[in-house]
Amino acid sequence: MEKLLSRKGFICDMDALEEAGVEAPTCWADLAKPEYEGMIVMANPGATGTGVMTASILFQLYGEEKAKEMFAAFDPNVVTYVKTGSGTSAMVSTGEAAIGVGFLHTGLMYIEEGYDNIKLIAPSDGTGYEVGGAAIIEGAKNLDAAKLFMAYAMTPEFIVIHNTANDASAKNEVAYMKKNLYATS
Repeated sequence: MEKLLSRKGFICDMDALEEAGVEAPTCWADLAKPEYEGMIVMANPGATGTGVMTASILFQLYGEEKAKEMFAAFDPNVVTYVKTGSGTSAMVSTGEAAIGVGFLHTGLMYIEEGYDNIKLIAPSDGTGYEVGGAAIIEGAKNLDAAKLFMAYAMTPEFIVIHNTANDASAKNEVAYMKKNLYATS
């Protein structure tokens, strides 16, 4: 079985934050700080799996009541709730928002393209991740074809196409995550 791990966190435009005179958030509760009013984009929990996962992370970390309170506290700071998970990184890269809440690997494309103002931050109070998996089922009728597909499906090129819609190179994603297991970039 092969798998890919993608963590959730904050994609930050450090130039925009510096211009506003504020530090980057380091934990989920920071997103409620009044100095971030109108600076945050999040995926809509009613429209995207990425948004649902953000809600799930908060529910698991803090319990239902506290998570609901946190969402209510974040809301004045959210400029928009996007309908695509990778939309948060895109808006940060174009200067439409200073902070995007999303999968950190979606921010890597912009870093790879030279946006050295973007910083990826894993929340210090915990985060969640998705695991994409693939396996060959025992007794597969077309075992040779299955093996051929798995060999292709685990290449960095396929992982980029399938999992990130070309948002980031899988080789760089893996290298970045290995170097930054518990810290911010």
